[in-house]
Amino acid sequence: MVEVEPVLSDKSIVFRDKSNGNIVLELSLEDLADILEFRYAMPWNKSKETMERAAIVIADVLYMVGNVEGEVDKDLLIDMVKKRKYF
Repeated sequence: MVEVEPVLSDKSIVFRDKSNGNIVLELSLEDLADILEFRYAMPWNKSKETMERAAIVIADVLYMVGNVEGEVDKDLLIDMVKKRKYF
């Protein structure tokens, strides 16, 4: 059994093998929207829009965490992401 970790990559989620970093699977936002549409009976345009927005928020969080020196204050970070402020 392969132990994998999800990694956000531009407009997709990459699942890579933790032991060697090889990509096991890559799902685009369209793939994820298709899964949401089928599984939860969401309209395609709504699920794709939701995934795109989630990807933008995750990218913002990654950017902010990467620019913080020391420990991250979770409440401050959440507030800054909500208000689109950056460190």
